[in-house]
Amino acid sequence: GHKSFPKISVFGSVTYNQGPGRTHYDYTDPADQSVTVVDDVKSTVSLTRFTAGIRYRFLEEKKMNFFAGGGYQFGILNVNLDRGNFKGKALVTDDFEQNENQNLRGFFGELGGEMRFDGDFGIRLSAQLSSVSTDRFEILGDRGVDFNLATVAVSYVWFVN
Repeated sequence: GHKSFPKISVFGSVTYNQGPGRTHYDYTDPADQSVTVVDDVKSTVSLTRFTAGIRYRFLEEKKMNFFAGGGYQFGILNVNLDRGNFKGKALVTDDFEQNENQNLRGFFGELGGEMRFDGDFGIRLSAQLSSVSTDRFEILGDRGVDFNLATVAVSYVWFVN
């Protein structure tokens, strides 16, 4: 924030998430145009996001304030397939592609509140809803992934006056 616009602040963040997933594998080998399709392959999905946005403090008290915000995000979505699970389900494994990254982009909105413990330090609770789309994955039949992501965060805050 800046003293010229006391209710508005600009912010950015970096987040990383990882977890298990299940993938419909659909890959066409560019060398010989052979197609391999396997349903329900175990995978690990990781998401790295960079966000930039604006917050507006709509209710301010001495020790507490509430805000709404939104902005743009971009990053990388990685799908890493479990080789053993794939081999157990596929007849031919010659063209297996285990890992692929694609760029993502989208928008988000958020609501939250901050509590100051003293003049410079505090805690923030925020909830963010994102809508994200990726570029096309070769291992997913040349299709992109569209998804919504809900995030709840508790953060330590250092206020710069």
